[in-house]
Order: sequence, then structure tokens, then C-alpha cells
Amino acid sequence: MNRHSLTRSSNGRNTKRILDIVNSSLPGRYRAERRFRWYGLTAIFMSMLFLAVLFINVISNGYSAFYQTFIRMDIQI
Repeated sequence: MNRHSLTRSSNGRNTKRILDIVNSSLPGRYRAERRFRWYGLTAIFMSMLFLAVLFINVISNGYSAFYQTFIRMDIQI
């Protein structure tokens, strides 16, 4: 049996209630939830940072494509 198995006393009642078992595991579950949320927020922040770097790189290398150039040539027919 695992460490959370219930033992029965002579009168048939559980000596350790299920609620006590759940309550004893809650702090670890809350820590895991905070850690998971922190990982998620960090991943979102990093992806936004990489996206900003990508946009800056594309704009800095391609801004000259937005200039319009006119060439005037005389063609003799």
C-alpha cells in the first residue's frame, strides 16, 4: 500500500481522514502551481522579446525598400 492508505480501527472508522491527506498535499501542489504559472509567464515574455527583436531586425534591414525612386531616361525613337 502507499503512504496515504487508510487504516481502520476496531470500530471501523478511518483513523486518518481523506481530508487530512488532501490538506497535507496542498502546499506542494500550490508551490507547483506557482512554479508552472511562473514558467508560463516567462515563456510568454521571452516569446514577445524574440518577436520584438525579429521586427526590429526586419524593419532595420528593410526600411530602404519603402523609398520610391524615379529614373528619368530619354529614349530616342
